[in-house]
Amino acid sequence: MKLAHVEAERKKSNGFLSLRWIFCGLGVLFISMLLHGVMLPFADVTLFATTVAFAIVFSTLLSIFLLGEKFICRYDLPAAGLICVGAALTMIQMNTKIDLEYDRAKIAKCLISIESGLLVAMSVCIALCATAIYMRLKSVISQCKTDIQDCLTEKEKPNGIKNYMMQLFPSEDLPAPSVL
Repeated sequence: MKLAHVEAERKKSNGFLSLRWIFCGLGVLFISMLLHGVMLPFADVTLFATTVAFAIVFSTLLSIFLLGEKFICRYDLPAAGLICVGAALTMIQMNTKIDLEYDRAKIAKCLISIESGLLVAMSVCIALCATAIYMRLKSVISQCKTDIQDCLTEKEKPNGIKNYMMQLFPSEDLPAPSVL
């Protein structure tokens, strides 16, 4: 995914719509999710929690060494610590008295249940809302940049800032600023 974003920055395009991001980044995530689902009958969920935590920490290290990411102690160290603590707490609270067995029927029931469908629908809705919010924020930021540029060009003219402020706030009944 990182390589797709770097390529998109070079080309000044959207990195999320590139084939590299879809197939290499998102495709690998889906394959790993499916492999975890396939392996569920043969291993315990606590084992997956620890391997996923290790994978996150290890992929962070790989991104630092291979992709040139920067390690920021202020953010990365607490995140890695919380991931490790979460995996340790998962192992501590695991139930060793009851051994749960998953077969194909139980896994199929879990994957095709109403709850899993609702979870997928909620995830899609959250992703769509996040995309809409991102696009709105992007347009507001570009409008703000345009306004700042206009203000800076108007400021260089005589009475430019006053005229510009009158364009933004045409109402003349605004109180004058008072000096204490």
